[in-house]
Amino acid sequence: METEETLEYEIEHDGDDARVILTGGVDLGTLDDLRAAIREAATDGTTCIRLDFRAVDFIDSTGLSSVLGFHNDASRNGYELSVIADDGPVRRAFELTGLAHVLAV
Repeated sequence: METEETLEYEIEHDGDDARVILTGGVDLGTLDDLRAAIREAATDGTTCIRLDFRAVDFIDSTGLSSVLGFHNDASRNGYELSVIADDGPVRRAFELTGLAHVLAV
């Protein structure tokens, strides 16, 4: 029996920077949660959002593609989006796809 991924988040603001601490998995079923977290973090004056994937145990190709799209949206909207990921499957996914260089992992 397959289990549905869940994604929880907490946002910490430090001046003009925001860190979105993610827990769970990132896939098609949780993209709305990730999108909501980024929107909530992107308050007026935010210059940088760091997506903290250290407690994320899974990201699929849809999640990777969406993170790249969110990065591009951030650039167009005048703020930076970067990724924090420890060694493990999520970091390897960013590295294997070449996104680690684009997203400043």
